[in-house]
Amino acid sequence: MFNHSSLHLCNTQELGRILREMGADAILATSKGNVGYLGGTTTNVPYAHAPEGAPIKQYAVWCTDGDRLLLSTPVKRDRYDQIVGPVSVWLREKGLERGTLAVEMNHLPTEDYLGLRKALPDLTIVNGMLALFEARMIKTPEELLRIRKAAEVSDKAMSAAIEMATPGVRIYDLARRILEVYEEEGAESVGSFQKYEIVVMQQDGDRSKPYIYRSALDREAKIRKGDHLWLSLIPKYNHYFASSQRLISVGKPMPEVVEMHCVTMTMRERMLKLVKPGVTTSKLALAGLQSEEKQEHSFMNHSSRLIPPHGLRMVRPHGIGLDVREMPNPDTIPPFRDYELREGMVLSTDTGARDKELGGQCFIDDVILVTSGGYEFLTQTGREIHIV
Repeated sequence: MFNHSSLHLCNTQELGRILREMGADAILATSKGNVGYLGGTTTNVPYAHAPEGAPIKQYAVWCTDGDRLLLSTPVKRDRYDQIVGPVSVWLREKGLERGTLAVEMNHLPTEDYLGLRKALPDLTIVNGMLALFEARMIKTPEELLRIRKAAEVSDKAMSAAIEMATPGVRIYDLARRILEVYEEEGAESVGSFQKYEIVVMQQDGDRSKPYIYRSALDREAKIRKGDHLWLSLIPKYNHYFASSQRLISVGKPMPEVVEMHCVTMTMRERMLKLVKPGVTTSKLALAGLQSEEKQEHSFMNHSSRLIPPHGLRMVRPHGIGLDVREMPNPDTIPPFRDYELREGMVLSTDTGARDKELGGQCFIDDVILVTSGGYEFLTQTGREIHIV
């Protein structure tokens, strides 16, 4: 049921540092992504139910004294001792029956928690929810290879889409072409691909009316002159994601669309000027939204259509890797922590503007690697409005 396995994805040096600062001797991973991260395979078992009704899960436990871990095969949760027994034996073999074990409290079933307390009454159990997420912020060489490949796939698919996006082409066929590129390169798409990765903004011939959004789910919808296409490509290569977003105009773009793109690029440049080790993610976000001269909100620099309640401007840099959105991403993973950038982090720049009255939006997104002196673009496709 359990295998002794070597780690080749996990940043063991960083994880060991974090655990030692917590006073923990070992960590038990129980969430899908973190079990895969520790196990080095990321062939995670989805949260599902066996025909008998017992949930299927997979666990991994690692201690700070070496590069070996205990990785379970998929187990049915009809008996808690399938987990508690092997884990408690392994901890005793390591001499940790009176040590400190960090666990993912939000992913550890109550029966397993109570079982561990009963099997090892002198064991101290602490909440290590953030430990693995924090370790994952600094990518290992193997992780970077996978993310670079995913970014390369994104560029190839984006170029293919720009070339194909002409009047008369079905949105569905455009989506299929992007998927073909993914498959040719050994990558795959997120599950919501047809709904979210390609959005066509159409106005049905009346430029004074709000856009109508169409996606590849509408198999008969075709690209027409005057349309604007927002492409958000998120290929996954060997379990690791890259993300890029670009804007295509079929014919001359509307002035409002040009303005959204201009505002987006201005915010991006302000943010990217600050990217280097030591700068916090919140400072990056605020830099994109603030005036360079006065360092205060300068909504009047741009049309009132792009500020509440008429519109929105968003600068949301966040980590990317095993998940599309991961730490540093303090707005979605509690408790709030404003992390400083460090060399080896990979970020999605995720910046955009939305005009609610027009119903249109423009997001430009890239994947960047934080380096010792700044950053490196991993996605390369041009960020201009692509006019076809």
